Amino acid sequence: MSSVTWLPSTDQRILYLIDDGHLTPDHVLRHAEAQSNAARMVLSTHNAIGHGSGGRGAIAMDSKRAIGVIASGLRSNRAETLAVVRRADDRVGDRPGDESLDHRLDYAEKQADRPWQFCFILGGGWRRATTAADAARIAGADITLAAVAIRQMASRDARPSRDELHSMLEDAGVTNVAADEALSWLIRERLVVGTSDLRTPHQRFSSVVLGRILAGQDEVGRRAVGALLNSALTDSALPLAGLHFLLHEVRFLDQRYIWTGLVDPARLAPLLNRCWTVVSADERMFAMLVLHELSGYIPGWPHSVLDGRYDVLAQWFSDPQEPSGYGIGRLTNAVREKDEQLANALIGASDAEGVAATVSRASVATAYNLSEMLSFTGNSRPEAWKARFSAALDRQALVALGLQLAERRIALRLRQALPSVVLDR
Repeated sequence: MSSVTWLPSTDQRILYLIDDGHLTPDHVLRHAEAQSNAARMVLSTHNAIGHGSGGRGAIAMDSKRAIGVIASGLRSNRAETLAVVRRADDRVGDRPGDESLDHRLDYAEKQADRPWQFCFILGGGWRRATTAADAARIAGADITLAAVAIRQMASRDARPSRDELHSMLEDAGVTNVAADEALSWLIRERLVVGTSDLRTPHQRFSSVVLGRILAGQDEVGRRAVGALLNSALTDSALPLAGLHFLLHEVRFLDQRYIWTGLVDPARLAPLLNRCWTVVSADERMFAMLVLHELSGYIPGWPHSVLDGRYDVLAQWFSDPQEPSGYGIGRLTNAVREKDEQLANALIGASDAEGVAATVSRASVATAYNLSEMLSFTGNSRPEAWKARFSAALDRQALVALGLQLAERRIALRLRQALPSVVLDR
């Protein structure tokens, strides 16, 4: 639209719509508006207003409210909405194994800040990641998009600063000027949310598009993405939970390729040190999940990672507070696949009586955490350990917990089967 300097004369009433008006030079917009009249009307749409009111006649829209109105309208005609969404993403539906349309709608309404982002999530925009990766590569913005995606996963979907992305991209050989040009293109193409929100529209898109970007790279490009991965994994400001997610996603980005070799094992020492010095139960869980994921990155795992730290693991295993039991189970099960004797020794070194006391105090809230630990360590518990554990259990407390869980399950099924008004009365 930047070439439009006049509006054609016509006997009919016409509305001229200028999309993405914020990308159109101001003098072009002013000239078009000056020529408008009762027969030639001009409406321009802008993603954001830079400064001031945006000009005479500007109407500022509340994006979150608009999203709510759109979502409400789509819910009111669920059948038609489902048919349209399935044309974009056939994994959404009411069949067994499908993702619930209601869940997708709720998530899109909650997570999106702008209507186009809502539509992206609702329609499963990550299904079009190959096209996005190809377009970014042609525009020279693919490495920058990879940095955005990696940072988004590693930060648990936090909004990065431009300086943080610049720092990552410098490690990959991308200058600040080139990075800013790429970010501008990505924002225009709606592959990045906006100038104040340098994330992709959805975290799932980040994971999928990273795999597509890597598949389209030559050796030089893949080394650049590897530098981005190493930069993120050595960043102490990023949470262990996010780094675990990044490690896991890279392991399974594409069944045709193995991308874990892009990570330099020698660069992972700071990450390992972070894992061994965590304090809270929540941190312990993610530390153990990181240690588990490193089986795909560090040769000689588990001994190359766990040797010399068995005393720390024994302390963690002896105190399976919520939610660390999940991490205990996952790590032990992974160790058992490589070295059954080591897995047995790790469990055997823990305090059987202490674990039994924690299990005996289980509540409805902590039952899942502890059941995951017990389930995944079932084949790694030495006989002597099991005997001590069994002797220390408070069986009456566990029976009472079982009754509570049964009652809750029955109540949940009733709530699903009966109108809510019946239960409310």
